[in-house]
Amino acid sequence: TDEDQPHAYTQTFVLKPIATSFFVQHDIFRLALHDTV
Repeated sequence: TDEDQPHAYTQTFVLKPIATSFFVQHDIFRLALHDTV
C-alpha cells in the first residue's frame, strides 16, 4: 500500500555495444528485505 516503507535495492547491469548503440546484456535486481519485528 502507499503507507508501506520503501525498500532498498541494488541493480547491476552490463551494457554491450552493438553497432552505434548499446543493449543490456545482463541485468541483476536485488531487493533488500529485512525482518523488522
